[in-house]
Amino acid sequence: MREKKYEDYNVNPRQFINPITIESAYILGLLWADGSIFRKGKHANISLVTTYPDFLYINPLMLKTGKWRLYFRKSKLHPTWKERCDIVTSNRPLADFLIENDYKTKSQESADKILSIIPQKLKHYWFRGLLDGDGHIHTDNKGSHSVSFSSTFDQNWNYLEDICKSLNIKYVIKRRISKKSHKQSNFSIYGMYKTIKFCEYIYNGYPEDDIGLKRKYDKFLQLKMTEEKNRYRGVSKMKNGKWRAYTSAAIKLKPVGLGVFDTEEAALNAVKNYYQIHPKVFLS
Repeated sequence: MREKKYEDYNVNPRQFINPITIESAYILGLLWADGSIFRKGKHANISLVTTYPDFLYINPLMLKTGKWRLYFRKSKLHPTWKERCDIVTSNRPLADFLIENDYKTKSQESADKILSIIPQKLKHYWFRGLLDGDGHIHTDNKGSHSVSFSSTFDQNWNYLEDICKSLNIKYVIKRRISKKSHKQSNFSIYGMYKTIKFCEYIYNGYPEDDIGLKRKYDKFLQLKMTEEKNRYRGVSKMKNGKWRAYTSAAIKLKPVGLGVFDTEEAALNAVKNYYQIHPKVFLS
């Protein structure tokens, strides 16, 4: 039987093998987080699990790489759960490639093999896919800020350790066994500035490239806004709903009123602009 050419597959495996594209680098990260492989004989399926409304963002990107089959499922036992969608392709060469790079054993192995293949300029797209699949960005008004990833108890986190070391970011790995014998491990980065630094690496080029879940990027923007409030002090809400802007009190300097604005963002920009013009009085 004539061997099937790459071009004959609904999803051409070449774009995931060589040369890797922006889209395929991101999808390879998603597959590490939420993908699965079934291989038996000459047949093999690769599937990616997602839910609504994330499917609406992910599917157009998947379609750029070929024709994937879609299977929708609603839980009868848990009617409040989000509708699940399996995005599937039958593709033996792609499955072989993923298995060779530890995707079959990704619950224990590190992602070192696949990351060694992806060009340096595209690696952050792989990590963006990983974040969209397995990661969580947290920020609140109480000063708690973090980015974290969850996996099995025996997960080898070497690949995330390496990227954090290269970015000079401290991290924490925790392994837990609950009272019900549920095992899991978490890789976390705590603190506003460390979390922002990691996310700035992940979101390099976004939103112009339009690759990734907007809801998670919005969390990053929320964190950035919190950071700006802390950096450029001098914004307060008035009883009439407007916002007053003023400089912080520096040593031997009195606060300077910068006006009243309709929105918090406008007041914040006024303070920011003042410190850009007068950097010597800026207190970080």
